[in-house]
Amino acid sequence: MRAAGRKNESSRFAFFPYRKGGKQNTPKPKEYTLDTFQELPLIALRRFTTMSKVCYITGKRPTRGNRILRRGQTKKSGGIGTHIIKRSPRKFCPNLQHIRIVLPSGQIKRLWVSVKAIKAGKIVKAA
Repeated sequence: MRAAGRKNESSRFAFFPYRKGGKQNTPKPKEYTLDTFQELPLIALRRFTTMSKVCYITGKRPTRGNRILRRGQTKKSGGIGTHIIKRSPRKFCPNLQHIRIVLPSGQIKRLWVSVKAIKAGKIVKAA
């Protein structure tokens, strides 16, 4: 059933300028360049310069999951089994270390690298 007041299907996108049937000739958002960052106040610049928790080698990054709370006695120990009673959202962060490594170009840089990449020998530590 159609909502009252709607003339046609395209009018429902009137407030979304980039969707089909939206307002025409709407200016697109400004793209950020180096000159834009110099114009921005310091408080606005903070949003773009935060340190990400991403491994330079493997690309590991934080993932989302749940903290699962269980109650009851396990069947193995003579009970009727455990039951999930609550799930709280949480974030799983990779084990990143800030270490100095030698890049393939020979340059030495301090980067965030996961311990898995260090143990696998995927990097060369700087002396």
